[in-house]
Amino acid sequence: MLRSRGCVLRLACTSSLVLASARVSAEGYSVSYNPYGSVAWETTLRCQSQHHDHASTASRITALSEAGYCAVTYMTYSGAYQAQTAAAWVSAGMPDPDPGVPLGWGEYRRWPPEEHGAPALPLNSLLFYLPGAEESGLRPDGGHTNHMHSLGLAQYLEGVGCASCGHLRSAVRNHNPLGLPEAQRYATDSELVAKATALGAIMTLNHPNGLPWYFDAIEPFPAAVEIYSNYHASYDEGCGSSFIARFKAVWDHVLETKSARIWGVAVNDWSSAWTPLGDPAIACWPQITEANRDRGKLQVLLTSYDLTAYMAAFAAGAFFAIEENNAIKSAYPTVTSIAVADNQIAISTAQADETITWIGNGQVIGSGASLPLDRLPANLAYARAEIDDGEGRVVYTQPFELAALPPPPPGEPAVPALPALLDAAIVLGLALVLSRSARKRAASAR
Repeated sequence: MLRSRGCVLRLACTSSLVLASARVSAEGYSVSYNPYGSVAWETTLRCQSQHHDHASTASRITALSEAGYCAVTYMTYSGAYQAQTAAAWVSAGMPDPDPGVPLGWGEYRRWPPEEHGAPALPLNSLLFYLPGAEESGLRPDGGHTNHMHSLGLAQYLEGVGCASCGHLRSAVRNHNPLGLPEAQRYATDSELVAKATALGAIMTLNHPNGLPWYFDAIEPFPAAVEIYSNYHASYDEGCGSSFIARFKAVWDHVLETKSARIWGVAVNDWSSAWTPLGDPAIACWPQITEANRDRGKLQVLLTSYDLTAYMAAFAAGAFFAIEENNAIKSAYPTVTSIAVADNQIAISTAQADETITWIGNGQVIGSGASLPLDRLPANLAYARAEIDDGEGRVVYTQPFELAALPPPPPGEPAVPALPALLDAAIVLGLALVLSRSARKRAASAR
């Protein structure tokens, strides 16, 4: 009899410990920044876009217009005063920077695109162009380093290089043949970000291949990071590399250590809707198919189909990064609303059958359509969601910036999270059942 009663007492004590533990381990948060806070979900315009896939010819632009894109960058390399050849500059009406000396890749800014060979718009689904190029960052010795995309930048920026670089193959020249002002010349990655941003660009760190902290020295840091590149995904699949995992690790690292308002971007790079099917350009890649080309893109939520609305939405983070590994394109999950309340973030989709995984500080912190904010790990800087339809398509939300709620005033009991209350209720219910059973056995014994 005493053993039965002791068991009941132990269960009651366990329930008290569950409640106490909930007060200690469950940390509550509020959302201090919601990138979708200004989106009117019932009327928003969805614009599939491409920032970085080297659509530098009319035929490539046409291919994107036939693949459902609303806005694209008519882009190629730029930024280190490296024309393809001196003759190419002359044919473009620019002064010959250094007669007889071939320069590396890159060219002068091509804006507006229609004046540089791009088709007039609208064309099929394509409604407007995006200014920008793939800028080449610089090391202090003048050599190339990180690449960045300069969304919204119509001016040309020139790498300064170093005084002793001369005509080294990997270095840029230190002269200034175009007579550009200091505001358009840079010598380091950080200077490139700062000066391009001052000129109105929103900078993205392209294909950040390296350990997460490798990019910590870039300050100010770009506003966005590429987290998916189809070009690099093809290397992963055919050549045994792990580029995409590294890109995502960099994103989670900078979200935690620099700012929870650094956006994630998906692109095609050199494997896009215009890439020929069949044998790949890279020997170890898989065969190019409808499924594995044109897999990285964005869906930006607009108030109107124009560049001003686009820049505002991208700056706010009102867009999704898309990975689409399926032959049927533009069929990724449709997010119909995102609701942020005091106690949760809730995502609704048109199909409502996708797997939704929540990531915070690089770790899985939840699953399902909603993320409760009252029982999360300590010290979270952000939460983001990955929406997977199970057929090769993943939609990445932008991060929701989190702020830890202050602890309750002294003497005021903390309200345990609902899961803890349910656990305690189960324990107490079991204790009552055992208690009744013990009393019946005692009555029988008497």
